[in-house]
Amino acid sequence: MDKSEINQQMQRYIESGEMAGAALRIRKNGETVYQGKWGYADIKNGRRTDYDTMYRLASMSKPVTAVAVMKLEEQGKLKLDSPITEFLPGFGKLRVCSRQLPADQVYEPDPDHPAGRLGELPEDMEFVLPKRMVTVRDLLSHSSGLGMGTVGMLMTGDLNRRMDRLAERVEKWQSVPADFQPGEATGYSAVVGFDILGRIVEVVSGLEFNRFLEKELFSPMGIRDITFTLNEEQAGRLSALYFADQGRLEDVSDREDELKWYEASRNGYFSGSAGLYGSMEDYDKFVQMLADEGQYRGARILKEETVRKMRSEGAAKHLEMMPGAFWGLGMLVTVRPDLCGMPVAPGTFGWSGAYGTHFFINPEQKLQAVFVMNRSNIGGAGSPIARRVEELTFGIYGER
Repeated sequence: MDKSEINQQMQRYIESGEMAGAALRIRKNGETVYQGKWGYADIKNGRRTDYDTMYRLASMSKPVTAVAVMKLEEQGKLKLDSPITEFLPGFGKLRVCSRQLPADQVYEPDPDHPAGRLGELPEDMEFVLPKRMVTVRDLLSHSSGLGMGTVGMLMTGDLNRRMDRLAERVEKWQSVPADFQPGEATGYSAVVGFDILGRIVEVVSGLEFNRFLEKELFSPMGIRDITFTLNEEQAGRLSALYFADQGRLEDVSDREDELKWYEASRNGYFSGSAGLYGSMEDYDKFVQMLADEGQYRGARILKEETVRKMRSEGAAKHLEMMPGAFWGLGMLVTVRPDLCGMPVAPGTFGWSGAYGTHFFINPEQKLQAVFVMNRSNIGGAGSPIARRVEELTFGIYGER
């Protein structure tokens, strides 16, 4: 393999209608060894992709939220194993589903609720007391049971309203049962877990979540282009969002069901799970901070041992997200790529966003990459394009 294969592959994706535009930066030992940009941020208006194009980061917001929580842990303001009732007493009434249900048993389509609604639960469904309370660690490692199954996801979705602020929505969720006993299983809390973490940051720090991120993370690193709310200039750099179908790309930027978290951000709902916008240029700074053990150009954001903790096994007991991979604290860690089919080296960690954004870091090889694109139906962490970026990066600049 050589680096020309990256450009060739990206051009094929553009020409085949797999994506409208993308940008990639690869670093080795902290130095840029490859960067490229392809296609369009906005096809209709002829605006080409650039390194400062703004993207909807979606779940690549989660690692940022995790760093915010770990900052407070370093400051002694919370502990990973603290019960969340210490900060949000309303969760003291938490109940747990006695069993998990297949979606087809309780899911009801509803045109007013794009994610669907919860129908009638089986008569024998019981809600039991938790064996222990959900902890901060459980939320960071996707082992809380909150919003992690059919019942929790549909019930929380049905409670949400567009004008909610973060505190209001989290308060509503306190009435929703956990899908499994805290710390007993894993999976993926797409929304609830990390939004609760964002609210905990607010309670502990006394700042709105967006203000905390600006003060403690973004400003020290010189980051201006990661934000919950776009100013006019940033809005002019925002990529359109496309739906790909058999070689055709449809602009779905204005569809509410595609962008519900971003609509909410405009009303002051700062979603720690999926609400941030960002450019490749500035997310690369965040990734470099993690790769450089918690510092960026002299600004110390986290201690070295804290970053190492984040990329180690996070749950209270061993729980694999998939064979060969487990959750750290806010990021997925791959330890046996041969078991999970990931084209990376052991020890690689990172995460993705629903619209195709992706990053990964391998500490041993000092190899990292940030990739951004703008497609609504790419599959998030399961994106075949993300897998190909990993394959090319390790094939050209590293070892697997």
